[in-house]
Amino acid sequence: MYSRLAHPDFIAQHRTKPTAFTRTRKLPFQTLCLFLLNLVKGASQSELDDFFTVLHQQDEETRFITASAFSQAREHLKHTAFEALNAEFNKQYYQLNITKRWRGHRLLAVDSSTLRLPESPALTDYFGGQVNANNLVTMARLSTCFDISSGLTIDAQIAPYKDSERDLAANHLAKTQPNDVLIYDRGYPAFWLFALHRGLNRDFCMRASTAWSPSIEEFIASSEVDALIEFHPNHSSKTQCNNLGLSLEPFLLRVLKIALPTGETEILFTTLLDAERYPHEDFYDLYGRRWGIEVDYHFKKNKLEIENFTGLSVHAIKQDIAAKVLTHNIAMAAASCAQQRVKKRYAHREHAYKINVSHGLSAMKHLLVKMVSRGQFERLFEHYIALLLDTVCAVRPGRSFVRSNAKIRKIRFYISAKRAR
Repeated sequence: MYSRLAHPDFIAQHRTKPTAFTRTRKLPFQTLCLFLLNLVKGASQSELDDFFTVLHQQDEETRFITASAFSQAREHLKHTAFEALNAEFNKQYYQLNITKRWRGHRLLAVDSSTLRLPESPALTDYFGGQVNANNLVTMARLSTCFDISSGLTIDAQIAPYKDSERDLAANHLAKTQPNDVLIYDRGYPAFWLFALHRGLNRDFCMRASTAWSPSIEEFIASSEVDALIEFHPNHSSKTQCNNLGLSLEPFLLRVLKIALPTGETEILFTTLLDAERYPHEDFYDLYGRRWGIEVDYHFKKNKLEIENFTGLSVHAIKQDIAAKVLTHNIAMAAASCAQQRVKKRYAHREHAYKINVSHGLSAMKHLLVKMVSRGQFERLFEHYIALLLDTVCAVRPGRSFVRSNAKIRKIRFYISAKRAR
């Protein structure tokens, strides 16, 4: 990856102007990218001093570059560099063929969440926010397409707070493959989005509101639990389809009633029409796997600290998000590889064991920097895998805990009050 960062064509594609990164500097393109990939969470100057101490293999910290110089250098770096690296990394990972599939399909969950941003006029103007107690809180919307089995983020988009999550979901489809099944929560069903999936040959499973349409209300009132229903576009959907160049032909969907342990009934829409290949009883578990993206958002916010930003510009926010997503993917891919060995090592135990991903992410700090500075990629990666193998926890099936929002403490990250380390 570091050699890719040093390639002239890659640099030319992901810099803001042709003259950027053409002179010999203390913070060239590849070093700047490596620093942003190093899980920067503390004060910028402290992080910079620590980073260059490791990079140059020094015993004592020295002031190699200032936070101001870093701030100026990053203005010439496009966040698309990290997105391109993430796409290449994911491609290489899937070539290993170690990801579990559901009936031959890769399962991808799509969902959005909100991010609390630092208070800055530039950020408020671009992202907007939410009014809270007569004050406008600067916020953004983050949408991700997430591989449930591997834990990799296929695509991440940060957008203004009021942007539609359906529109963002539509953008994710360019990063998916024909054999994928995308799983959505109840906020996504719309005829134009169905038509977009049909045009791209993508399957989906979406939860729908029980009052989504009269035909759904009739289905709920009936004794059927599994039916094929034809949907037609309404006026707004026709407009959206025409704007996107999508077909207005009626859409045939399989609609299922799923009984929940709570006594509630959920309604699912799916393009998986073959009831023999995809039995009704499989869909309770299939949709339940969507919870993985909720867990991932919790991990990104509380462990990865994706809301812990290093700057007050729109440029910096997009860089931080894209860089942390890539670092997170590298950690998850390593954990996935290690998990294959864990199964063999603990096969004789009563319980299955899994990698402690939180510890694995912490161990990622300086790992890429050491790989580059020492030129020992394979040895250090194997050492990292060995560390993961020794940090596992038992999986005890059947355990559940009552979800209590009263226990949730919202973490805030202030630019002016960053921790020293």
